[in-house]
Amino acid sequence: MLNKNILLLCLQISLLGITLGGNILIWPMEGSHWLNIKIIIDELIEKEHNVTVLVASGALFITPTSTPSLTFEIYKVAFGKERIEGLIKDFVLTWMEKRPSPSTIWRFYQDIAKVIKDFHMISREICDGVLKNQKLMEKLKKSKFEVLISDPVFPCGDIVALKLGIPFMYSLRFSPASTVEKHCGKVPYPPSYVPATLSELTDQMSFTDRIRNFISYSLQDYMFNTLWKSWDSYYSKALGIHWLNIELILEELIQRNHNVTVLASSATLFINSNPDSPVNFEVIPISYKSSNIDSLIEHMIMLWIDHRPTPLTLWTFYKELGKFLDAAFRMNIQICDGVLNNTKLLARLQEGGFDVLLADPVTVCGDLVALKLGIPFVYTLRFSPASTVERHCGKIPAPASYVPAALSELTDHMTFGERVKNTISYLLQDYIFESYWGEWNSYYSKVLGSFGCLD
Repeated sequence: MLNKNILLLCLQISLLGITLGGNILIWPMEGSHWLNIKIIIDELIEKEHNVTVLVASGALFITPTSTPSLTFEIYKVAFGKERIEGLIKDFVLTWMEKRPSPSTIWRFYQDIAKVIKDFHMISREICDGVLKNQKLMEKLKKSKFEVLISDPVFPCGDIVALKLGIPFMYSLRFSPASTVEKHCGKVPYPPSYVPATLSELTDQMSFTDRIRNFISYSLQDYMFNTLWKSWDSYYSKALGIHWLNIELILEELIQRNHNVTVLASSATLFINSNPDSPVNFEVIPISYKSSNIDSLIEHMIMLWIDHRPTPLTLWTFYKELGKFLDAAFRMNIQICDGVLNNTKLLARLQEGGFDVLLADPVTVCGDLVALKLGIPFVYTLRFSPASTVERHCGKIPAPASYVPAALSELTDHMTFGERVKNTISYLLQDYIFESYWGEWNSYYSKVLGSFGCLD
């Protein structure tokens, strides 16, 4: 009988199971948005999760406290609480006391735009305070968070999550005219039926109200696309697209107990060597600085985002793109020479007994280094414009009538006009590819011809 009772008790315990709290990171927003996140934090703590909140040193409403389940990770920023307070005050005064009328609506949105620009400046300082703080990022990685909860009105939560290699969730009360919900969340908001948030309209709208609602949506969409556009370049620079691709592979290799060595130039934006890192770093000496890379990337992003080609500006666009590629060529030459002409570095690499070299074909000379070391090499690539590298080097078929060129913003459902545009995209990118990569032919011939002498 006793054995049966023990067996029954064990069965009940197994059915109940044991729940262990998760490790959750919070990327909060100031003001009323903090109240929204605060409710979620309280609920998470009640369910026995461990919560860590990232807080800027100049935060106004977020008051760090200390409890067993709640930790505040404070990072330094250049501004104080008074700047946040001034920003919120400007926003409230503009919104409440300068309400737009048909004659003042443009002036109102100009004033709001100034406030939002100030908000973006503060947001960038906050983003930099975390993303450029290597000690903090390493500490967060070691904490092994399972998820990041973020407010999408406050940028960079998704970047932090990507850097930490964890999923992220958005929690949002609302945004003016639901711009974030529409553009980021793809939630439908037909202006004929759904009143714009903060427009003070209801779902019972007259014809005039519907026109007003449509204008509210249009103006907020314009502001969203204009003012948030600057974050495109920040995100591209912060993520370091090609390095992010390699970094994910490195993490997987390390988990599988491989020894990894990274060749990194002495001036780099995204590749940060850390003494505690499981990755070994070999530094390639070059003469240019990180600021030169920053300017080059900024030039590329601005060219691609702000100066998208039209039939009238196409030639000017590609001339500017040619200048960018020429600057990139000169930088890449220095990196190649920094390895191939560095006998001490090559000797160390040969002594390292490497089994394979992993390279991104956008950064040239990986294959030359592998040939010099007498080891095989593997290419990894996210994509190239119009898949030029994939087609010309990888011999991957991409018929222009069916496959949309990468970065052309076309889909696999193309009209006749879009197919023509797609064909032109391929042809122009092929021309650029041949022009840029053609410059490397003489360099490769020179280096490969000298291998016999070097060996």
